[in-house]
Amino acid sequence: MAKIKILTFLINDRYFALPSASIKEILDSEKSIKQIFYNRGGALRGLLVYEGDMISVLDTEILLDIASNGNGNGKGTALGMDKLVLICKDRELERAIAIVINSIDCMETIEEEELKLSQDESATYTRGFIKEGKGEEQRVVTVLDLKKFLEYSGKRIESLESGERVIN
Repeated sequence: MAKIKILTFLINDRYFALPSASIKEILDSEKSIKQIFYNRGGALRGLLVYEGDMISVLDTEILLDIASNGNGNGKGTALGMDKLVLICKDRELERAIAIVINSIDCMETIEEEELKLSQDESATYTRGFIKEGKGEEQRVVTVLDLKKFLEYSGKRIESLESGERVIN
């Protein structure tokens, strides 16, 4: 059985994960992000320099249409701490990208067979789902496929900038 090491993280109150091999660096602040002014849809948070290249920083809350957790400070936690930035690059990708998250939950190793495929046709950016815990403590973690997530993000950014509501 194949094992996958994943990094689980939170975007508001939802759990997501990426294979740890895709994560190149974790920035503990958004301070290094250069703001852009032509960002009508808001999904492109800005740019940052990584290994000498400018890379896009994607706002996952907007891209995935996840409602804010309501603390109102725009910084992700009730304590007013900055959100984190994951710099990601998969072997199949030509360049790195960065995504904004609220916090890191854990690093864990799962069996490939634990991934459940989605029945939801609109979940085009996922590799699968895993269920952890039991009863009220059970949670569902969406494991992202980085390449599919980038394809989805490009379409979603275009739709947000053109004023459309949803696109898959």
